Amino acid sequence: MKVKMILIISLTLISGGIFYLFNITAPEPGMSSGNGNPAILFLFILIPIGIILIFLWNYLLKIISPYKRVLFSILLVIVGYWVYGVYHYLSFQENYREAIKAAYLEKSQPVDEEFITDLSSSFLSMSSNVVYFNLNTFILFMLSIIFLSIIFYLVNINTDEK
Repeated sequence: MKVKMILIISLTLISGGIFYLFNITAPEPGMSSGNGNPAILFLFILIPIGIILIFLWNYLLKIISPYKRVLFSILLVIVGYWVYGVYHYLSFQENYREAIKAAYLEKSQPVDEEFITDLSSSFLSMSSNVVYFNLNTFILFMLSIIFLSIIFYLVNINTDEK
């Protein structure tokens, strides 16, 4: 069990590091971001990490075997944070657009609303890394892993009871 806990902690820290690395690669508002987003190439590392973490959390839940009421409460808290997290993401994205506009105006450059919207919402733009990869989205990522682990655990114990 110690090895699995060390793996959970290590993979969580690696995931957090990837989110942080992507976040700091975003250029400052008003700066050129080049052609494309090379961070997307490393994004696929998060997929196997997420899958492994789901299995590890599921294993941990089997060992702990918590009460169903506790698990349902945790699921409700996660859903509540998802609602908050999406709201935070949308407001952060809007604030980031305003920061980009302000940076262009400060440099006496023309402000193209469509360009700024594309720049701050396109996954292919490096400028959007600060919007997509921050502490909030890392927490959403980790809560999604825990949510899926709990769902798989509940499905497994329900099928084992039958």
